[in-house]
Amino acid sequence: MGIDTDGILVFGIDFDEELPEAWQNVECFDFEDMVTDEANVPKLREDETEEEKHARWAAQIKAVDACPVELVYHCSEGLPMYILAIRGTRQVASLGHPEEILPHNLEVPQEKIDAMKKWMTEHDIEWQEPTWLLCSYWG
Repeated sequence: MGIDTDGILVFGIDFDEELPEAWQNVECFDFEDMVTDEANVPKLREDETEEEKHARWAAQIKAVDACPVELVYHCSEGLPMYILAIRGTRQVASLGHPEEILPHNLEVPQEKIDAMKKWMTEHDIEWQEPTWLLCSYWG
C-alpha cells in the first residue's frame, strides 16, 4: 500500500480546517448526503429491490450533479481541509501524471458564480468571492 498525492486546481472558497458554521455541529458531516437529503432522494432500505436500488443511485447522482457547488477535500486524510468550489472547475493531477491546463478551462461563467452565491445564501454561508486555488491532497 502506498500513499497517493494529488495536485488540485479548483475555483472556490477556502475554508481551511473549519467547515462552514452551519455544518460544524453535524455528526459525521457528508456533503453529498446533505445534497441528496435536500433533493428528497429516498434513503437506503434493506428490503429494496435491485430496480429500486438502481433508481436510488440514479437519483443520488442526478441530485449531486445538479448542485452548483461541491466540497473539495485537500491537505490529507488525517488533517482534512475544505474548499467550497463551483462544480465542474476541479482539475486533478495525480502523482506522476501531469495534466494540461488549457486557458479556456479557467474561464468561469458569471452565471455559475451567481448560482454559487445563491446556494451559499440559501445555506446560511457567508459569501466570499471565489478564486482559483491550487492545493494538494496526500492520502
